Formats: sequence, C-alpha cells, structure tokens
Amino acid sequence: MTEVRAAVPIRPLCLERELGQASDRAAHVDLIDVLVDLGLLRSPEWGFDYVRRVGDLYEPHISGIAALIVPAIKDGMLIDLVACSLANRNFRTRLGIARAVGEDDIVIARQSGVRLPLFEDPLHWLRGGGRGAVIIDWTQVQFALAGVLGVACQSKDLAVHLEAHRDAALRLPRIYFEEVRRAA
Repeated sequence: MTEVRAAVPIRPLCLERELGQASDRAAHVDLIDVLVDLGLLRSPEWGFDYVRRVGDLYEPHISGIAALIVPAIKDGMLIDLVACSLANRNFRTRLGIARAVGEDDIVIARQSGVRLPLFEDPLHWLRGGGRGAVIIDWTQVQFALAGVLGVACQSKDLAVHLEAHRDAALRLPRIYFEEVRRAA
C-alpha cells in the first residue's frame, strides 16, 4: 500500500529562516563581483539561492537555477518569498500567497495619493531601492492596485502590459512612464 503524505504548510518562521540563509549566501565573497555587476547593494532584506520550479511555486534546490530571493511583506509581516531568476528574470513565489512585492508601498500610495513606482521584476525593484512594487499575480492586478491614483511604470512595455489588464469595471490608476532612478 502506498503512503500518501499531506503537504506540510510552511510557517512564517521557516520563511524568515530561508530568507536569512539566502541573505547569508548573498554576502559570500564569491558573489561580490556578480552583485556589483547587477547593480545591487548588500542588504539583509534580500538574498540569493538556487531554486527549482514546483508547479506554479519554487523551492530551494541545490541543483536549481540561481535566483534572487526577496520578501513579500504585507502589513509589515513576511507573508511569502519571491525567487527571481538571474538568467531570465522570471519569478515565482514560495507559497503562492503574494500578489505583489511591495504591498505596503501600494497601501502608502493608495492612502497618500502619490504615484507608485512599478517595476518589471524583483531585480529592478531592488535596484530602485526596494521602494514601489512588482506585480506577481497579474490575475489580481486590479485588486492589488485598486484605489492607487497613479503608477510610474519602469518601462513602456510594463505600461502597455498594465494597460492591457485594465478592466472597465475596476478603475486602475493613471499610468505614466518615467524612468525610476536607482537609490543612492
């Protein structure tokens, strides 16, 4: 008889531990040149790991692809992790919970009326100082950005992609294109 194992849910402390390990890996001396070439500054808020695709999610795996690991934080709490491939900038979440990286910045933009910087991927988000947002789940974009008055897209392609997701029933913010400068 074959034993069926139920999936064990990953607890927030496990996410914190995974992010901490990824952050430690990114601090390794062998990665300094790579990180400089990518335009990244060391920070404990992100890391590096090898990951593999598991359905729509990812998991750490020693023989996987090289990826940046960034936190998805909502209401000040770590709710998910996002792995962004260094090779092609594709990204996946660890748990499938996050709609966006930078959800707290979305809330700030919604409440303050300022334009929300929107980036194509977590690498560009990190280069922008970790401010603004990256849409992870495009099926939820209308809900994620509802109430935001304006979005400053990193590129024209991103602005066109966002415009294509505009739903007349749900009002998206005005969409602008302006270059977002790297944080100093």
